[in-house]
Formats: sequence, C-alpha cells, structure tokens
Amino acid sequence: MIRAGALLAVLALWGLLTYGNRALEVINPALLPTPSDVAAAGVAMVRDGSLFVNVGVSLLRIAQGFGLAAAAALALGILVGLCPALRLMLEPIVELLFPLRALIGPGHPGRELRRGRGRVRLGRSHRQ
Repeated sequence: MIRAGALLAVLALWGLLTYGNRALEVINPALLPTPSDVAAAGVAMVRDGSLFVNVGVSLLRIAQGFGLAAAAALALGILVGLCPALRLMLEPIVELLFPLRALIGPGHPGRELRRGRGRVRLGRSHRQ
C-alpha cells in the first residue's frame, strides 16, 4: 500500500512539474515530456514493434558489458593472484572499495560466496 502511494505521489509530482512546465515553458517541453506524452509514445512503440527491438538491443548491450567486465575481472584476478607486486599495488584500492559490499542486496551471489555457501570445490574432497 505504501509503495503504491509512493508511486502515485511520484506520478503526481511528475505531472505537476511537466504540465506546469508546458504552460510556462521554463524548459523545452521536448526535454521534459508529460506522463501522457510518454504513455502515448510507449503505446505507439508497442504497436509498431520498435519497443521490443529496442529492449532487445539494450539487453544485448548489457550482456556484452557484463561479459567484458567479467573477462577483465577474471584476468585481473589471475594476475593479482600470480604477481605479489601487483597485489600489493591494488590491495589498498580493494580495501577502500570493500565496504561497498554492504550495499549489495541479500540475494546477490557474491554475498553468498563470502558467507561460505556456494563454494566450488575442484578435485577430490578432503573427507573420504
């Protein structure tokens, strides 16, 4: 109920600002569209199919960026593990960024790995 109220409040504020801006023309209305303009453009994009094409292109770009970042992180991680001098250079940066992990949501896989769950064992188990 609170989330719905917050959403309605944001939409009302957006409408108030944009319709007021349209009347006063403080900012170019093309740069600050009204909720009805956005809804009309969304409906038009669904009808002509361009919305799905654009969403697909955006998802592809996200996947490409994630793949490049993962490959770079893996390569850097291997280098840091193999080169003690590089580890000593990058360790202060890692320690500086380490508190940001608190911003990761509870369902993030990285958090599960840090807690010890989801570890991958290579080779044979020690308990035989």
